Amino acid sequence: MNQNKSPKVWYASEEKLKSRTKFIVFDDSGVIETSDETIDFKGPIYTINISKSQIKNVALVRQKINWIMYLVVNIAVLIYITDLDATVLMYLIICNILGLMINMNTKWLEITYAENGIDKKIYFAGAEMLGWWGIFGGTKKIYKSLQK
Repeated sequence: MNQNKSPKVWYASEEKLKSRTKFIVFDDSGVIETSDETIDFKGPIYTINISKSQIKNVALVRQKINWIMYLVVNIAVLIYITDLDATVLMYLIICNILGLMINMNTKWLEITYAENGIDKKIYFAGAEMLGWWGIFGGTKKIYKSLQK
């Protein structure tokens, strides 16, 4: 029986990943262990076991942009900085553009599976290097390993 263990990953429920008000994008961190029959996630909070026969689809998807958190942070910065000049405004715009670019390039592994006749979705992303590993191809490597 083949068995693989991933590097550290983040797990997110569908509700968490799609939330417009999230501050932290994941529910738990841990590892994915795959065998010929199952995909198992083990973290300190959640343990998820999925039979490969239950899986309907595995895909790479983009993280939803949490517009409300962007708005809240921008308002807080503008309130905090009472002496708003062109330089501060330029830095704020540049930081927003960089944040949006990173957000749009953050991929999550989406696993759709059937549980008691109901389709469910769970998400994983590479968490090594404080999440940067996922942005630089780690999540894609996990995706490819599940395709085998």
